[in-house]
Amino acid sequence: MTMGTMYSIVEKSCARFPERTALVYKDRSYTYSELWKEIQKIKSFFSENCNHQDIVSLYMENSDMWLFSYFGIMGAGCICNPIGLRTSDENVHYQLKFAQPKYLVISAKFKAKCERLELDKYVKVITFSDIVDKIPKKASEVKLADDDYVSLMYTSGTKGLQKAIRLRHGTVFNATKNIIEYLKVRSDEISYQILPLTHSFGLGNVHTTWYMGGKVVVADNTINYKKILREMVEHKVSFFAAVPITIKLIVENYFEEFKQADKYLRILCTNTGPMATEITHKIITECENVQFFTYYGLTEASRSSFMHYNLFSDKLESVGKPTPNVQIKLIDLDGKTVNENGKLGEIFLTGNHVVEEYWKNKEATDKAFKEGWLATGDIGYFDEEGLLFVIGRDDDIVNISGEKVSLQTVDNVIIKLNSVEDVMCLEAPNPTQEFEIHAHVVLNKEANDSTDQDNKKIKDDIIAHCKKHLDNFQVPKEIIFCDEIPRTDSGKARRGYFRNQKRD
Repeated sequence: MTMGTMYSIVEKSCARFPERTALVYKDRSYTYSELWKEIQKIKSFFSENCNHQDIVSLYMENSDMWLFSYFGIMGAGCICNPIGLRTSDENVHYQLKFAQPKYLVISAKFKAKCERLELDKYVKVITFSDIVDKIPKKASEVKLADDDYVSLMYTSGTKGLQKAIRLRHGTVFNATKNIIEYLKVRSDEISYQILPLTHSFGLGNVHTTWYMGGKVVVADNTINYKKILREMVEHKVSFFAAVPITIKLIVENYFEEFKQADKYLRILCTNTGPMATEITHKIITECENVQFFTYYGLTEASRSSFMHYNLFSDKLESVGKPTPNVQIKLIDLDGKTVNENGKLGEIFLTGNHVVEEYWKNKEATDKAFKEGWLATGDIGYFDEEGLLFVIGRDDDIVNISGEKVSLQTVDNVIIKLNSVEDVMCLEAPNPTQEFEIHAHVVLNKEANDSTDQDNKKIKDDIIAHCKKHLDNFQVPKEIIFCDEIPRTDSGKARRGYFRNQKRD
């Protein structure tokens, strides 16, 4: 496959469709020509003030400014490091210290927070408006190659440390082409963006839409579902992506409004975890137009498989078949390939969309990347039709609200409390069938003798402590006191054993 740069996808669409609407945010609308001018402003600043492949961090809400900044940073030959809005203060510090960016670009609403966190100790903080005010008269010319890095993202590690992933232009370009080929994204596509742009799921939808010359509508409210559905109808949205819980809430509470949106909707896409089958079935049987997809992938290997629910209505728990130009194999405990029907194995991925390492982490790289294949840590099997089913993980990483979370990370935070003798966190389904974290805690002797009122305070203290040191999706929803945590003779947590005990 011929590769290209992510900057080139916008450059070419701007040249082909200068007067076509490219972006809508709030009451602002931009043609491709206007989009290009805004991107050039940001590119000009960073091409003058940064060296090739310098890192520039981006910390702001979904907006037109975010997209101008992202493409302007990459256009200047820099590496964009998006920081998620749900990232804890502790991890914001960690990411900036690890990446050592040249600049941190923020919106005005984040200025007070950055001052409180004293982020200017690590990096030069600059607001979007400051950049626009300091644009040089003439920008330096920048040559980009498909093996240049375009972005730096973080994913959870099995030991609790976030792993840094540098994505090359060519890698993301190939993933974008794979998505377009499978979903059959069209030139007249109108996509509605409620997903965080800091996540590859949300950003990938922008990439595919602008690659084809379509329109991106960025929502300014991601939880008002009535407004979302109303705007989808107003804009005649044809491409909508959301995490499973969002789709579930919309279908359960606003299905008639959703059916109005279905008049224009061609592609509905979800990911991150299993979709409740009754919700999926309702959509594919009661909505006339929409084609419903889910996918399996990681930041390291985006959109590695796709499942077209409409075509496999009796296999709704599957994550589908490999995306074009992607290969998937299963390896059993003996190291043998087991792609036969029903045989379990760890999922390995390869393709031109897979990264080659974890940045500055040789141990994690050596463990995960083997002879051109990525070991995902997920366990699955193929059925007789070649459909892939994912049944769980072989380590302590779980999927919470669309984010990969290391349970060991949460353990490590809770164990620091004086009242806690031992702890083990597990994932547990909530009433919506999404997973949340429950912390099983052994109190020390003094705390264990507490009254019920004292125990409530201890639980509140644990939650408060977690909120201080963890991202909010990592914070346990329930604290459960117990007498003992199962461990091996060497002290290693027997999480799988404990998980099975709780299920029984």
